[in-house]
Amino acid sequence: MTTDSTSGRSAETLFLALKEMRRARTRFALLSAAVGLLVFLILFQQSLLDGLVTQFIGAIRAQDAQVLVLSRDAKGDLEGSRVSLDDLATVGAVDGVSDFGRLNVGGYTISTDTSRADADPKLRLLDASVWGYDLGGLGGPKTLVDGVRPTQPNEILAPTDFEDKGLRLGSTVRIEPGDIELTIVGRTKDLVYGVRPALFMSWETVARAAAARNPDAAEIAPTAFVLQPGPGVSPKTLVERVNAAVPNVQALTRGDAADNAPVVASVSTTFSTIINLLRFVVLLTCGLFFLILTAQKTSTLTVLRAMGAKSSTLVEALLIQVVMVVVAGSVLACMLQALVSIPLKSVGVTLDFASALATTGVVLVLALVGTALGAIRRIVKIDPVAATGLQGASS
Repeated sequence: MTTDSTSGRSAETLFLALKEMRRARTRFALLSAAVGLLVFLILFQQSLLDGLVTQFIGAIRAQDAQVLVLSRDAKGDLEGSRVSLDDLATVGAVDGVSDFGRLNVGGYTISTDTSRADADPKLRLLDASVWGYDLGGLGGPKTLVDGVRPTQPNEILAPTDFEDKGLRLGSTVRIEPGDIELTIVGRTKDLVYGVRPALFMSWETVARAAAARNPDAAEIAPTAFVLQPGPGVSPKTLVERVNAAVPNVQALTRGDAADNAPVVASVSTTFSTIINLLRFVVLLTCGLFFLILTAQKTSTLTVLRAMGAKSSTLVEALLIQVVMVVVAGSVLACMLQALVSIPLKSVGVTLDFASALATTGVVLVLALVGTALGAIRRIVKIDPVAATGLQGASS
Protein backbone atom coordinates (compact mmCIF):
# COMPACT_ATOMS: atom_id res chain seq x y z
CA MET A 1 0.00 0.00 0.00
CA THR A 2 2.75 2.41 0.97
CA THR A 3 4.80 1.46 -2.08
CA ASP A 4 1.84 2.06 -4.41
CA SER A 5 1.13 5.49 -2.91
CA THR A 6 4.78 6.47 -3.11
CA SER A 7 5.09 5.41 -6.76
CA GLY A 8 1.82 7.18 -7.57
CA ARG A 9 3.06 10.39 -5.97
CA SER A 10 6.37 10.15 -7.84
CA ALA A 11 4.50 9.70 -11.12
CA GLU A 12 2.34 12.71 -10.30
CA THR A 13 5.40 14.83 -9.50
CA LEU A 14 7.15 13.81 -12.72
CA PHE A 15 3.98 14.50 -14.72
CA LEU A 16 3.74 18.02 -13.32
CA ALA A 17 7.40 18.75 -14.06
CA LEU A 18 7.33 17.44 -17.63
CA LYS A 19 3.91 18.97 -18.41
CA GLU A 20 5.15 22.44 -17.58
CA MET A 21 8.44 21.95 -19.44
CA ARG A 22 6.52 20.92 -22.57
CA ARG A 23 4.20 23.89 -22.22
CA ALA A 24 7.10 26.34 -21.85
CA ARG A 25 9.64 24.41 -23.91
CA THR A 26 11.21 27.55 -25.41
CA ARG A 27 11.95 29.04 -21.99
CA PHE A 28 13.46 25.83 -20.67
CA ALA A 29 15.44 25.28 -23.86
CA LEU A 30 16.93 28.77 -23.58
CA LEU A 31 17.75 28.21 -19.90
CA SER A 32 19.38 24.85 -20.69
CA ALA A 33 21.42 26.54 -23.43
CA ALA A 34 22.46 29.32 -21.04
CA VAL A 35 23.47 26.83 -18.35
CA GLY A 36 25.28 24.76 -20.98
CA LEU A 37 27.26 27.79 -22.12
CA LEU A 38 28.23 28.62 -18.54
CA VAL A 39 29.26 25.01 -17.82
CA PHE A 40 31.25 24.98 -21.06
CA LEU A 41 33.06 28.18 -20.05
CA ILE A 42 33.89 26.64 -16.67
CA LEU A 43 35.18 23.43 -18.29
CA PHE A 44 37.15 25.42 -20.85
CA GLN A 45 38.74 27.65 -18.21
CA GLN A 46 39.63 24.65 -16.03
CA SER A 47 41.12 22.78 -18.98
CA LEU A 48 43.02 25.85 -20.16
CA LEU A 49 44.35 26.38 -16.63
CA ASP A 50 45.53 22.77 -16.41
CA GLY A 51 47.20 23.10 -19.81
CA LEU A 52 48.96 26.34 -18.91
CA VAL A 53 50.11 25.00 -15.54
CA THR A 54 51.50 21.90 -17.26
CA GLN A 55 53.40 24.14 -19.67
CA PHE A 56 55.01 25.86 -16.69
CA ILE A 57 55.70 22.98 -14.28
CA GLY A 58 54.83 19.71 -16.03
CA ALA A 59 58.37 18.38 -15.53
CA ILE A 60 58.12 18.77 -11.74
CA ARG A 61 55.04 16.57 -11.68
CA ALA A 62 56.59 14.13 -14.15
CA GLN A 63 59.77 13.41 -12.15
CA ASP A 64 59.70 10.55 -9.66
CA ALA A 65 60.92 12.12 -6.40
CA GLN A 66 58.11 12.75 -3.92
CA VAL A 67 60.00 15.47 -2.02
CA LEU A 68 62.15 18.29 -3.41
CA VAL A 69 64.51 20.33 -1.25
CA LEU A 70 65.23 23.88 -2.46
CA SER A 71 67.19 26.73 -0.95
CA ARG A 72 65.02 28.74 1.42
CA ASP A 73 65.69 32.07 -0.31
CA ALA A 74 64.49 30.67 -3.68
CA LYS A 75 60.86 31.03 -2.51
CA GLY A 76 59.71 28.04 -4.52
CA ASP A 77 61.50 28.98 -7.75
CA LEU A 78 63.31 25.82 -8.86
CA GLU A 79 65.60 27.45 -11.41
CA GLY A 80 66.45 30.20 -8.93
CA SER A 81 67.43 27.73 -6.23
CA ARG A 82 70.98 26.69 -5.32
CA VAL A 83 71.67 24.22 -2.55
CA SER A 84 75.06 23.27 -1.20
CA LEU A 85 76.43 19.77 -1.74
CA ASP A 86 77.63 19.98 1.86
CA ASP A 87 73.99 19.68 2.96
CA LEU A 88 73.27 16.60 0.83
CA ALA A 89 74.57 14.13 3.42
CA THR A 90 72.70 15.95 6.21
CA VAL A 91 69.43 15.90 4.29
CA GLY A 92 69.93 12.27 3.29
CA ALA A 93 70.47 11.30 6.92
CA VAL A 94 67.10 12.64 8.07
CA ASP A 95 64.94 9.94 9.60
CA GLY A 96 62.47 8.61 7.03
CA VAL A 97 64.58 9.15 3.88
CA SER A 98 64.89 5.91 1.91
CA ASP A 99 66.68 7.38 -1.12
CA PHE A 100 68.06 10.76 -2.13
CA GLY A 101 69.86 12.44 -4.99
CA ARG A 102 70.73 15.74 -6.63
CA LEU A 103 69.09 17.68 -9.42
CA ASN A 104 70.29 20.56 -11.59
CA VAL A 105 67.80 22.54 -13.66
CA GLY A 106 68.80 25.28 -16.07
CA GLY A 107 67.94 26.91 -19.38
CA TYR A 108 70.06 26.09 -22.43
CA THR A 109 69.99 26.61 -26.18
CA ILE A 110 69.66 23.47 -28.28
CA SER A 111 69.26 22.47 -31.90
CA THR A 112 67.87 19.38 -33.59
CA ASP A 113 68.22 17.83 -37.03
CA THR A 114 64.90 19.44 -37.96
CA SER A 115 65.66 22.92 -36.58
CA ARG A 116 69.13 23.07 -38.14
CA ALA A 117 67.57 22.46 -41.57
CA ASP A 118 65.10 25.34 -41.18
CA ALA A 119 65.37 28.06 -43.81
CA ASP A 120 64.87 30.77 -41.18
CA PRO A 121 68.08 31.23 -39.13
CA LYS A 122 66.03 32.43 -36.15
CA LEU A 123 64.30 29.05 -35.92
CA ARG A 124 67.44 26.94 -36.02
CA LEU A 125 68.02 27.29 -32.27
CA LEU A 126 65.53 26.31 -29.57
CA ASP A 127 65.22 27.14 -25.89
CA ALA A 128 65.10 24.12 -23.59
CA SER A 129 65.07 23.34 -19.89
CA VAL A 130 67.85 20.87 -19.11
CA TRP A 131 67.48 18.58 -16.09
CA GLY A 132 70.59 16.81 -14.86
CA TYR A 133 70.34 13.90 -12.42
CA ASP A 134 72.29 10.80 -11.49
CA LEU A 135 71.26 8.13 -13.98
CA GLY A 136 69.58 5.21 -12.29
CA GLY A 137 68.74 7.33 -9.25
CA LEU A 138 66.01 9.73 -8.24
CA GLY A 139 65.07 12.74 -10.35
CA GLY A 140 64.12 11.09 -13.63
CA PRO A 141 60.61 10.82 -15.10
CA LYS A 142 58.18 8.46 -13.38
CA THR A 143 57.00 6.75 -16.56
CA LEU A 144 57.90 6.48 -20.24
CA VAL A 145 55.62 6.61 -23.25
CA ASP A 146 58.15 4.99 -25.56
CA GLY A 147 61.83 4.05 -25.61
CA VAL A 148 64.06 3.29 -22.63
CA ARG A 149 65.74 5.21 -19.84
CA PRO A 150 69.21 6.64 -20.52
CA THR A 151 72.16 4.66 -19.22
CA GLN A 152 74.98 6.58 -20.94
CA PRO A 153 76.01 10.27 -20.76
CA ASN A 154 75.13 10.80 -24.44
CA GLU A 155 71.52 9.57 -23.99
CA ILE A 156 68.57 11.74 -22.96
CA LEU A 157 64.83 11.68 -22.31
CA ALA A 158 62.58 14.15 -24.16
CA PRO A 159 58.89 15.14 -24.23
CA THR A 160 56.40 13.68 -26.69
CA ASP A 161 54.88 17.09 -27.45
CA PHE A 162 57.62 18.60 -29.62
CA GLU A 163 57.94 16.23 -32.56
CA ASP A 164 57.53 19.15 -34.96
CA LYS A 165 60.72 20.62 -33.45
CA GLY A 166 62.67 17.43 -34.11
CA LEU A 167 62.41 15.82 -30.66
CA ARG A 168 61.69 12.32 -31.94
CA LEU A 169 62.80 8.97 -30.62
CA GLY A 170 66.29 8.27 -31.98
CA SER A 171 66.94 11.82 -33.19
CA THR A 172 70.01 13.85 -32.25
CA VAL A 173 69.95 16.93 -30.03
CA ARG A 174 72.87 19.31 -29.86
CA ILE A 175 73.46 21.62 -26.87
CA GLU A 176 74.80 24.96 -28.07
CA PRO A 177 77.52 26.07 -27.74
CA GLY A 178 79.90 23.18 -27.25
CA ASP A 179 78.57 20.86 -29.92
CA ILE A 180 77.50 18.30 -27.33
CA GLU A 181 75.45 15.79 -29.31
CA LEU A 182 72.93 13.60 -27.51
CA THR A 183 70.53 10.90 -28.66
CA ILE A 184 66.90 10.71 -27.56
CA VAL A 185 66.38 7.16 -26.26
CA GLY A 186 63.08 7.65 -24.43
CA ARG A 187 60.13 10.01 -24.23
CA THR A 188 57.27 10.81 -21.90
CA LYS A 189 54.32 13.20 -21.82
CA ASP A 190 54.08 16.58 -20.08
CA LEU A 191 57.87 16.95 -19.91
CA VAL A 192 57.72 20.74 -20.05
CA TYR A 193 59.10 23.46 -17.80
CA GLY A 194 58.79 27.22 -18.25
CA VAL A 195 56.96 26.68 -21.58
CA ARG A 196 60.07 24.93 -22.90
CA PRO A 197 60.76 21.26 -23.58
CA ALA A 198 62.46 19.60 -20.60
CA LEU A 199 65.35 17.28 -21.46
CA PHE A 200 66.48 14.82 -18.79
CA MET A 201 70.12 13.71 -18.95
CA SER A 202 73.06 12.67 -16.79
CA TRP A 203 74.59 15.00 -14.24
CA GLU A 204 77.94 14.73 -16.04
CA THR A 205 76.42 15.87 -19.35
CA VAL A 206 74.92 18.98 -17.73
CA ALA A 207 78.31 19.72 -16.15
CA ARG A 208 79.92 19.52 -19.61
CA ALA A 209 77.26 21.83 -21.07
CA ALA A 210 77.75 24.35 -18.25
CA ALA A 211 81.53 24.29 -18.72
CA ALA A 212 81.17 24.78 -22.48
CA ARG A 213 78.92 27.78 -21.95
CA ASN A 214 81.16 29.34 -19.29
CA PRO A 215 84.65 27.78 -19.07
CA ASP A 216 85.56 29.96 -16.09
CA ALA A 217 82.58 28.86 -14.00
CA ALA A 218 83.02 26.67 -10.96
CA GLU A 219 81.55 23.19 -10.66
CA ILE A 220 77.77 23.24 -11.03
CA ALA A 221 75.72 23.20 -7.85
CA PRO A 222 72.44 21.35 -7.40
CA THR A 223 69.30 23.41 -7.76
CA ALA A 224 67.53 20.91 -5.52
CA PHE A 225 67.89 17.65 -3.64
CA VAL A 226 65.35 14.94 -4.41
CA LEU A 227 64.10 12.58 -1.71
CA GLN A 228 61.98 9.47 -1.42
CA PRO A 229 60.24 8.73 1.89
CA GLY A 230 60.64 5.30 3.41
CA PRO A 231 57.88 2.81 4.25
CA GLY A 232 55.28 4.25 6.62
CA VAL A 233 56.51 7.84 6.13
CA SER A 234 54.30 10.24 4.19
CA PRO A 235 55.85 12.94 1.99
CA LYS A 236 54.39 15.67 4.24
CA THR A 237 55.93 14.08 7.33
CA LEU A 238 59.31 13.89 5.63
CA VAL A 239 59.01 17.55 4.58
CA GLU A 240 58.44 18.56 8.21
CA ARG A 241 61.44 16.54 9.40
CA VAL A 242 63.79 17.97 6.76
CA ASN A 243 62.72 21.55 7.43
CA ALA A 244 63.26 21.03 11.14
CA ALA A 245 66.68 19.39 10.71
CA VAL A 246 68.21 21.67 8.04
CA PRO A 247 67.33 25.35 8.61
CA ASN A 248 68.72 26.86 5.36
CA VAL A 249 66.60 24.74 2.98
CA GLN A 250 62.92 24.46 2.13
CA ALA A 251 61.54 20.97 1.60
CA LEU A 252 58.35 20.66 -0.45
CA THR A 253 56.22 17.77 -1.58
CA ARG A 254 56.14 17.25 -5.32
CA GLY A 255 52.62 18.69 -5.48
CA ASP A 256 53.49 21.74 -3.40
CA ALA A 257 56.65 22.37 -5.43
CA ALA A 258 54.48 22.47 -8.55
CA ASP A 259 51.58 24.47 -7.10
CA ASN A 260 53.79 27.01 -5.28
CA ALA A 261 55.89 27.92 -8.31
CA PRO A 262 55.72 31.73 -8.66
CA VAL A 263 54.04 31.85 -12.08
CA VAL A 264 51.63 29.04 -11.28
CA ALA A 265 50.34 30.77 -8.16
CA SER A 266 49.44 33.99 -10.01
CA VAL A 267 47.90 32.18 -13.00
CA SER A 268 45.86 29.89 -10.76
CA THR A 269 44.54 32.85 -8.76
CA THR A 270 43.40 34.64 -11.91
CA PHE A 271 41.65 31.62 -13.39
CA SER A 272 40.09 30.65 -10.05
CA THR A 273 38.53 34.10 -9.80
CA ILE A 274 37.01 33.76 -13.27
CA ILE A 275 35.71 30.25 -12.57
CA ASN A 276 34.14 31.30 -9.25
CA LEU A 277 32.48 34.25 -10.99
CA LEU A 278 30.97 31.90 -13.58
CA ARG A 279 29.69 29.67 -10.78
CA PHE A 280 28.02 32.66 -9.16
CA VAL A 281 26.37 33.52 -12.48
CA VAL A 282 24.96 29.97 -12.61
CA LEU A 283 23.46 30.42 -9.14
CA LEU A 284 22.02 33.80 -10.12
CA THR A 285 20.70 32.66 -13.50
CA CYS A 286 18.88 29.58 -12.24
CA GLY A 287 17.64 31.34 -9.13
CA LEU A 288 16.13 34.28 -11.04
CA PHE A 289 14.68 32.13 -13.82
CA PHE A 290 12.77 29.80 -11.52
CA LEU A 291 11.77 32.66 -9.23
CA ILE A 292 10.23 34.59 -12.13
CA LEU A 293 8.59 31.43 -13.49
CA THR A 294 7.12 30.65 -10.06
CA ALA A 295 5.85 34.22 -9.66
CA GLN A 296 4.13 34.06 -13.05
CA LYS A 297 2.28 30.83 -12.20
CA THR A 298 1.44 31.66 -8.59
CA SER A 299 -2.28 31.59 -9.28
CA THR A 300 -2.03 28.13 -10.89
CA LEU A 301 0.02 26.81 -7.97
CA THR A 302 -2.49 28.27 -5.51
CA VAL A 303 -5.35 26.42 -7.24
CA LEU A 304 -3.32 23.19 -7.20
CA ARG A 305 -2.75 23.62 -3.47
CA ALA A 306 -6.50 24.19 -2.95
CA MET A 307 -7.22 20.98 -4.91
CA GLY A 308 -5.05 19.01 -2.48
CA ALA A 309 -1.59 19.12 -4.00
CA LYS A 310 1.05 19.19 -1.31
CA SER A 311 3.77 21.82 -1.18
CA SER A 312 6.34 19.02 -1.18
CA THR A 313 4.93 17.71 -4.48
CA LEU A 314 5.23 21.12 -6.14
CA VAL A 315 8.74 21.59 -4.75
CA GLU A 316 9.81 18.16 -5.97
CA ALA A 317 8.46 18.94 -9.46
CA LEU A 318 10.50 22.13 -9.44
CA LEU A 319 13.65 20.27 -8.35
CA ILE A 320 13.16 17.75 -11.16
CA GLN A 321 13.08 20.64 -13.61
CA VAL A 322 16.29 22.07 -12.16
CA VAL A 323 18.06 18.71 -12.45
CA MET A 324 16.89 18.20 -16.04
CA VAL A 325 18.00 21.69 -17.05
CA VAL A 326 21.46 21.25 -15.53
CA VAL A 327 21.92 17.76 -17.03
CA ALA A 328 20.83 18.95 -20.48
CA GLY A 329 23.12 21.97 -20.20
CA SER A 330 26.05 19.81 -19.09
CA VAL A 331 25.60 17.45 -22.04
CA LEU A 332 25.65 20.46 -24.36
CA ALA A 333 28.76 21.78 -22.58
CA CYS A 334 30.59 18.46 -23.03
CA MET A 335 29.76 18.48 -26.73
CA LEU A 336 31.14 22.01 -27.10
CA GLN A 337 34.26 21.12 -25.07
CA ALA A 338 34.88 18.08 -27.27
CA LEU A 339 34.62 20.26 -30.39
CA VAL A 340 37.01 22.98 -29.23
CA SER A 341 39.51 20.43 -27.90
CA ILE A 342 40.22 19.26 -31.46
CA PRO A 343 42.01 22.44 -32.61
CA LEU A 344 43.23 23.44 -29.12
CA LYS A 345 44.65 20.12 -27.93
CA SER A 346 48.19 21.46 -28.35
CA VAL A 347 47.62 24.00 -25.55
CA GLY A 348 46.16 21.41 -23.21
CA VAL A 349 42.43 21.90 -23.83
CA THR A 350 40.78 18.48 -23.56
CA LEU A 351 37.52 16.92 -22.41
CA ASP A 352 38.14 15.31 -19.03
CA PHE A 353 35.02 13.34 -18.09
CA ALA A 354 35.94 13.23 -14.40
CA SER A 355 36.29 17.03 -14.37
CA ALA A 356 33.06 17.40 -16.34
CA LEU A 357 31.19 15.20 -13.86
CA ALA A 358 32.58 17.12 -10.89
CA THR A 359 31.70 20.45 -12.52
CA THR A 360 28.17 19.23 -13.24
CA GLY A 361 27.78 18.29 -9.59
CA VAL A 362 28.95 21.71 -8.41
CA VAL A 363 26.70 23.51 -10.90
CA LEU A 364 23.72 21.37 -9.86
CA VAL A 365 24.27 22.25 -6.20
CA LEU A 366 24.54 25.95 -7.05
CA ALA A 367 21.40 25.80 -9.21
CA LEU A 368 19.48 24.09 -6.39
CA VAL A 369 20.71 26.67 -3.88
CA GLY A 370 19.69 29.52 -6.19
CA THR A 371 16.27 27.94 -6.66
CA ALA A 372 15.85 27.34 -2.91
CA LEU A 373 16.60 30.98 -2.10
CA GLY A 374 13.72 32.23 -4.23
CA ALA A 375 11.33 29.87 -5.98
CA ILE A 376 11.05 27.15 -3.34
CA ARG A 377 10.48 29.65 -0.55
CA ARG A 378 7.71 31.24 -2.61
CA ILE A 379 6.02 27.87 -3.25
CA VAL A 380 6.12 26.93 0.45
CA LYS A 381 4.44 30.23 1.40
CA ILE A 382 1.48 29.69 -0.95
CA ASP A 383 -1.81 29.64 1.03
CA PRO A 384 -4.48 27.38 -0.53
CA VAL A 385 -7.17 29.49 1.10
CA ALA A 386 -6.20 32.26 -1.31
CA ALA A 387 -7.78 30.21 -4.09
CA THR A 388 -11.18 31.32 -2.77
CA GLY A 389 -10.18 34.90 -3.42
CA LEU A 390 -9.03 34.00 -6.92
CA GLN A 391 -12.38 32.33 -7.71
CA GLY A 392 -14.27 35.32 -6.36
CA ALA A 393 -12.23 37.70 -8.46
CA SER A 394 -12.80 35.61 -11.58
CA SER A 395 -16.59 35.48 -11.00
